[in-house]
Amino acid sequence: MTSHIRTADPTGVLHDLFRPIRAELAQVEKLLARELYSVDPQLGPLLQHASQLAGKRLRPALLLLVGQACGQITCDHHVMAAVVEIIHTATLLHDDVLDKAAVRRHLPTINARWGDHTAILLGDYLFSHAFYLASTTGNAAACVRIGKATNTVCAGEIRQQAARGNWNLSEQEYLEIAAAKTGALCACSCEIGALLAGRPQPEIARWADFGSALGVAFQIVDDLIDVLGDEAMAGKSVNRDAAQQIASLPWIYAWQELDDGERSLLADWLENLADDARGLPAPAATEPSAGVGAGGSRQWLLWLEKTRAVQRAWHTAKRYADLARNLLDGCHDSPAGRTLARIVDFVLERPC
Repeated sequence: MTSHIRTADPTGVLHDLFRPIRAELAQVEKLLARELYSVDPQLGPLLQHASQLAGKRLRPALLLLVGQACGQITCDHHVMAAVVEIIHTATLLHDDVLDKAAVRRHLPTINARWGDHTAILLGDYLFSHAFYLASTTGNAAACVRIGKATNTVCAGEIRQQAARGNWNLSEQEYLEIAAAKTGALCACSCEIGALLAGRPQPEIARWADFGSALGVAFQIVDDLIDVLGDEAMAGKSVNRDAAQQIASLPWIYAWQELDDGERSLLADWLENLADDARGLPAPAATEPSAGVGAGGSRQWLLWLEKTRAVQRAWHTAKRYADLARNLLDGCHDSPAGRTLARIVDFVLERPC
């Protein structure tokens, strides 16, 4: 892991990975195009713009791949794959408001272009529409799982908001939040893929565990990209977490290892960054040994390097990716199973 992360072209890589379900994903895209369309002159442009913000289609792909690995993809798989993508898009709209994000996937966010109120209402519309669409399958068990997962995601976001500015947040608390706000929808996608294929409950639960572990690994890598990424490559604002006083895993690890004086300097930098989310504060001194504010605008990297916070976060992400990979044991004999294993690798290889 280098001290500066750039992201490869994830959409291009995933397009190749999704080859076993390309025809199935095309059906989902048709559904999304239909469901995210409105002739209303106010709503139509918002839905069209929102549809471009989610991007990778990872969650619907997980649902379809698990369905295929379990033996059969049905029309209900297509519908529920569209449902999880709409829910994911809704969470992104709300996240961007909370984070005051201006850019996502190289496009202006809904809140940056149309304002916070519109972004919140559009997210609410998408949540509501997703639940309606799920109900059209007539599968009550799948609907229950969608509702429960959405509740878990929202609860995770609430916990994260309550923990803003708490740099003493423990690793366990962070991991619980990550499992809720990111892992829950990945877990739900895999769970529903197996459920709709008619698999027994123990197998469904194992697929849910796979999705959860994959989601946590994904979130940790996302934290690393946020800390060390290149905004032009990432396609969204970087250093958002620190600017919003969110204790992501690299900063939690760094905080644990610093002494009181270093923590005070770091706290000052974080507070200044929160006051001006557009960039870093001016240097506080000229000697590199003086601390975070010294020697240039990126001296805060010294804290991460000194504490090996990036390396520790990377190893934690790998631990969860290994857990996900182990849960695939026995599923590598099919194209879908092999693709799921490659997706685990992709999650870790997003930085380059």
